[in-house]
Amino acid sequence: MDALESLKALAHEIRFEIVRMLHTRDLCVCELEVALNVSQSKVSYHLGVLREAGFVSLLQDGRWSVYSLEPKSLMYLGAMVQEALAEPCDLSHVPDCRALEIHQTGLLKESECGF
Repeated sequence: MDALESLKALAHEIRFEIVRMLHTRDLCVCELEVALNVSQSKVSYHLGVLREAGFVSLLQDGRWSVYSLEPKSLMYLGAMVQEALAEPCDLSHVPDCRALEIHQTGLLKESECGF
């Protein structure tokens, strides 16, 4: 999974809260239901997304489904984001609207810059 897909998995309010809670301690589905004030099916759905992304793991403890955070996945995501940001973007085709010489020479009309 690439950085963007991993970020999408975290980019939901419920999933982000689940990760924050699991950072504190391992929790079962029923505890997450109470903490989030949502249905069991909704908690299970979001846990499935987080499991697929590698952020949480499941341990069956008898009749309890206990979830824990996979901290290495968060560190890996951080490294992927840093790597993506380290790659320069090609903006050679984008005019620098704030450059004084463009405005002074009249090569770019004010309406094209948003000024």
